[in-house]
Amino acid sequence: MALLISRVRKENRNQRWKPTLVWRVKAYTTVFGIMVLTFTSLGFLYIYELGSELLAAIKKGRAENQEWESLQSK
Repeated sequence: MALLISRVRKENRNQRWKPTLVWRVKAYTTVFGIMVLTFTSLGFLYIYELGSELLAAIKKGRAENQEWESLQSK
């Protein structure tokens, strides 16, 4: 009888931590996934802003070049 009780207690101890481990793994996976998505979107936003600034500088350079050419032709 004592052996049966000790087996039941051991099984209960082993089963107690399994659900908490599963929930913790799911929670950490969710948090890590959100962090990855956040940093990825920030990276794309940085690239987009950098590209916009580069295009604006190119357009400004072309406009200034055209003005310079028109002043030289006069």
